[in-house]
Amino acid sequence: MHTPQPYTPTNRAFKRAAQTPNRRLYDAPMHTSKANNGLMRELNERIVLSLLRQEGTISRAELARRSKLSRSTVSSIVADLLAAKLVRETGSGDSRGGRRPIMIALNEHPHYAVGMEIGNGMLTLLVVDLVATVLLRKQRAFAVTSGPHACVAQVATLLSHMLSEAGISRGNLLGVGVGVPGIVASATGRLAAPAMPPGWHDAPLRAMLESSLDLPVIVENDARLGALAERRWGAARGWNNVVYLFLGSPGISCGLILDGRLYHGDMGAAGDIGQLPVVHEPGDASPAAPPRSLQAAAGTPALLARAREHGLACAGIEDLVRLAQQGNARAIALVEQAGASLGSVLASLLAIVNPGVVVIGGGLAAAGDILLQAVRGSLARQCCTPAIERVAIVRGELGADVVALGGAAALVQQTFDMPAAALPSIIT
Repeated sequence: MHTPQPYTPTNRAFKRAAQTPNRRLYDAPMHTSKANNGLMRELNERIVLSLLRQEGTISRAELARRSKLSRSTVSSIVADLLAAKLVRETGSGDSRGGRRPIMIALNEHPHYAVGMEIGNGMLTLLVVDLVATVLLRKQRAFAVTSGPHACVAQVATLLSHMLSEAGISRGNLLGVGVGVPGIVASATGRLAAPAMPPGWHDAPLRAMLESSLDLPVIVENDARLGALAERRWGAARGWNNVVYLFLGSPGISCGLILDGRLYHGDMGAAGDIGQLPVVHEPGDASPAAPPRSLQAAAGTPALLARAREHGLACAGIEDLVRLAQQGNARAIALVEQAGASLGSVLASLLAIVNPGVVVIGGGLAAAGDILLQAVRGSLARQCCTPAIERVAIVRGELGADVVALGGAAALVQQTFDMPAAALPSIIT
């Protein structure tokens, strides 16, 4: 969670890049050799930025000495940081027998990102810095039946209050990253098939928010944003092939990161696994019955309905999780059955995609090992392949705000994760 902040182009530069057709930088393909070079460059930049934060003001020569990087590497990184206006030259330092060095310091005007989630009857907004430190969080009830126009108006009001409270200028914002359930046409920000009432269908949410907020906006599926957040700041750090399984209140979906690239599919529907059938396992009460969908077997509404049938007082999924963690046998059985269903569907996906890690997030993920062990057990009972045997199954680290953090992660990645050679063409 404490990743040193990378370099940043100006807000105007981001707007230009975001408005350029087919230039969604956070979705840029990465070949292995280029990815390795880019990773090394990013690590070196983080070392330099970390030293700048520690020292306040420092020369290029001292940066090279303290970082153990070559002077040419440090000079190149500092040139990029200066062009990106993340650092500034503060004047000449003391001479040690030669030319007086030019001192470098971090720009005192930092950048922030706004992450937002629309779902579960709530609007959640976060203002975060570039290493995912949440500076301000607001959550307000919102009836999705009110429609997107009412949502945009409420967001505009809430964001204005947040910025005023935090003392942050709009000029220091990279933009707003928004997560919604359902199928999103990421290139346009239209809601192709949202898991919300009909008034939202084909709504140009990105254009509406950009017009109202006068900020760059990214609109993305909630599970994909969860995948981005966990890879940048959470449980999937260091992995290039990730399945993020999001057990959200409206449904079950997953975000896929393949070879370092967020995968959308042809129409933005990749990862829509909620309607896939669950394979019957040995010991099922009715093995001859038609298979249920994953949503019907392990989705939040179905689990809560079955909990109430068993006499459990569960107003929300957190109540079921609490009872299971307290040792309630019926609650444990329901969580384990959900885990077995998740493993049943995951088995085929893992054999095809071959990720290094599966991260499970959303409300039910709070059940921890009760759920994870059931998923692992179900996978072990499937037709095993190396892809299934070796995959890590872990719980997400970012909690209930993972989607909103993912919105911020998308902005950070789209703004910063570009080749250094691309900077001169977009910075003004």
